Amino acid sequence: MSSGKNVAIAVLTGAAVGAIAGILFAPAKGTDTRQAIADKYSSLRGRAMDAKDDLIGRLENVKSNFEDAKENLKDDVREKLLTEIQKLEDKLTKA
Repeated sequence: MSSGKNVAIAVLTGAAVGAIAGILFAPAKGTDTRQAIADKYSSLRGRAMDAKDDLIGRLENVKSNFEDAKENLKDDVREKLLTEIQKLEDKLTKA
C-alpha cells in the first residue's frame, strides 16, 4: 500500500475517532448520543462500502488492461517468431 493511501486511511480513522469522542463528551441525552453514534456509523459504513466498490472497479480495470496487454504481447511475439522463421527458411532455400 502506498504512503498516500496510508495517510488517507489514518486521516479517516482520526476523523472517525474524533467524531465519536466529540459525540461521547458532548452534553446530550443518552438516546440522542446513541442515535448520533448510529448515524455516524451508518455514514462511515456507507462511505467504506463506496470506497470498496470503487477499489473493486479499479482493480477490475487493471486486470482487464493487464489481460489485454498480455494478449497483445503474445500476438507480437508470435508475429516476430513467424517472421524470423520465414527469414531462416528463405536462407535455407537459397543455400
